Amino acid sequence: MKIKKKDLIHLIREMALDEMAYMGMPNVQIGQQSPWDEGRRNWNLSKIEKFFKSKNYAKKATKFFGESRGFPGSNVWVIPQVGRADSKEFQFNKDEPGYVKPYTFDSRGNVHNISEKLLRALGMPEEDIESVDFAKDIIFVPSANSVQGGYKTDAEREDNYTGVGDGGPGYSLPTPHMLIHALYDGGSLSKLPEVERVRILEDYPEIEELLEVQSGGHVIYRIKEINDGNEFEGIYAPIAATLRAGMRDEDLIEFVNEILTGCLLYRGLEKIKVAPEYDAYISGKTGMGVKELLSSAVEASREFLKGKIVSVRVV
Repeated sequence: MKIKKKDLIHLIREMALDEMAYMGMPNVQIGQQSPWDEGRRNWNLSKIEKFFKSKNYAKKATKFFGESRGFPGSNVWVIPQVGRADSKEFQFNKDEPGYVKPYTFDSRGNVHNISEKLLRALGMPEEDIESVDFAKDIIFVPSANSVQGGYKTDAEREDNYTGVGDGGPGYSLPTPHMLIHALYDGGSLSKLPEVERVRILEDYPEIEELLEVQSGGHVIYRIKEINDGNEFEGIYAPIAATLRAGMRDEDLIEFVNEILTGCLLYRGLEKIKVAPEYDAYISGKTGMGVKELLSSAVEASREFLKGKIVSVRVV
């Protein structure tokens, strides 16, 4: 049977993507714990370390960083740092250009090009270093000092449940989802122009108002230029647990972060539906439709992360 050229190209691309994977957790760096946190059950560093090493974390990381092709063309490693972000054990990059000292203003994390020196400083074994593509692969370094108490929704609780000690229902854990969310929420991806441009989907006083995300992912707006300011559903985005559960009031500041995280990790762009009048409104403001804006931001994020060691304070 003769194979069409376009089908052959598609097959080759699929085979290449299938070779990319989550490569595991070659090391966990353990730092210091704040003296005032000792004895508080949710600040037990050994439990956070246990979570990172759990089957639950490995399963989610394999799904999001490998099987779902969240980062096509890149193998992904995760090297967590458990403890205070300013622990001396964590300052593997302090002599690198662009280093920002932890706990200073606007210092949620750092990004550096992959190098043998930095990988060794992170404790990666030599055999793993030899298999890293310095131009394409990604080394995530999530920094976690605690598990945050309390969920706003049952969906968040279900998404983050691990069954590990105090990191069970009711606590927010440094999951793969939270890692990517943190990169958009003040981390290195939040600074990308393509990501900043997506913020137009949020609240802009006197122009538009994002009212709420209703249960199921129905995004309700009130815009003066559309329907004389009457409420209407502008987007349907059932792509992450938080969005499906609904958001309102102060939670809405995370709307774009959740949208982008869902598009990148869950391949959620295909599930988003946009009302024609809202799409035309956004296109008139930016020159791009809603999905085009989101796709541009996600692709820019993937391209930016290639060949990088990416540290970010998760919790």
